[in-house]
Amino acid sequence: MKRVFPFSSTEYLEDKETLELVGIRGKRIMELATLGAPILPGFLLPNDTVKELVESGENAKKFLFEPVAKIERLMTKKFNDEKTPLLIKVVESPQLNMIKAFSIHNIGLCDKTVGGFATFVGENFAYHEYRNVIRKPIELELKSP
Repeated sequence: MKRVFPFSSTEYLEDKETLELVGIRGKRIMELATLGAPILPGFLLPNDTVKELVESGENAKKFLFEPVAKIERLMTKKFNDEKTPLLIKVVESPQLNMIKAFSIHNIGLCDKTVGGFATFVGENFAYHEYRNVIRKPIELELKSP
């Protein structure tokens, strides 16, 4: 079984059976890609792949190195780079269209990279997003039972 499905405006899945593996959000991004929409490149991990990574104890960082490196090449940005940081978003893609699906935005935004991010989006927005990265885990912790 293929474990990673890359996508961009020029690379996407069309096989209906494989599309069933990536959930509703995965299907939607692939549909946009087939239309040639200007979408940021990324990759999809089916639930079985995530479960397999957790159960096997495989090093997720090592597993994700090549998919992230591919995005770095396409975007000409580097993960954890001070000047041109690549930020990553993780989104859960359930099989059903659920309103409260899990997502984490701006992975890679930290003290080291926020200045470089600010050169692209402006200082106010960069620090607003950085504040959200820091605040989100605290909010989730406070809400947990």
